[in-house]
Amino acid sequence: MLNRERFLIDEATDGVQELALFPNKDDDLVLVDSTLPEIDGMTRSIRERNRVPILIMSAKKGYVDKALSLG
Repeated sequence: MLNRERFLIDEATDGVQELALFPNKDDDLVLVDSTLPEIDGMTRSIRERNRVPILIMSAKKGYVDKALSLG
């Protein structure tokens, strides 16, 4: 759907790939699955590398407090 609306998208299948995308990027928004393999999608590493807005998605209950603690 995002491609259809002409958004440019970078995709990662795990947390290691996710973090590799950030050092030289100027993204407008990051969508993160809270349960990515390898490195948990809730990691503070995203916030440490970039101040981009992050939308955390989860099918599990109980992630609200953890997500809010990312800053």
